[in-house]
Amino acid sequence: MSYLQKTPSQMAAHLGQRAWSTPLLLAEERHRLRCIHEPIGAQAERDPEGIAAVCEGQSPRLN
Repeated sequence: MSYLQKTPSQMAAHLGQRAWSTPLLLAEERHRLRCIHEPIGAQAERDPEGIAAVCEGQSPRLN
């Protein structure tokens, strides 16, 4: 299910909730993002000037 499909159903399921606080990611997707975010954060603490990641030839710095 795409995010565009999921948003209205999530909003309908949580009628009292504001639209911007409606969860768009499944629990599994949130967990996967945390598993990526935590090691990058730890690397930033060890080497603030280091490369955060490499994607399609681009490599943003951690600082």
